[in-house]
Amino acid sequence: MSRESTRARAQSLLAPLREPDEQLLGASPAWVATVTPRGHVFFVGRHRRLLVLTDRRLLTWRAPRRGRAPELVLPLHALRLRAETSSKPFFQLIAGAGDTTVVAELRHRDHAFARALGRALGTGHPRPDADGDVSPVAG
Repeated sequence: MSRESTRARAQSLLAPLREPDEQLLGASPAWVATVTPRGHVFFVGRHRRLLVLTDRRLLTWRAPRRGRAPELVLPLHALRLRAETSSKPFFQLIAGAGDTTVVAELRHRDHAFARALGRALGTGHPRPDADGDVSPVAG
């Protein structure tokens, strides 16, 4: 799936849920897992999802044939970045919201989105560029 079609799909899925002035900042396919306090990040299975970042929330959707309701909706202000690893084959982000941990693994071709997502989770405030896309972090 191209970046343009990924963004178009994210816009169509987000449209009925979008708050009046909420901005779509980026989207990417990712392997995502949610770990509860009784689980451990090493043992949890990861599943391919569409990961969407807005200026307020992080959302994930399952495969389109499974419906249009998001599987996970977390406000950015509740999430904090716990770890970020950019070793191959994936760029891995681990974030927490209370007792819940979210693990996202993105392909290296989506490195800029992964870095921006890490910055958003670290600060709770993503910064879009002039085109409305989340700008990559230098370095």
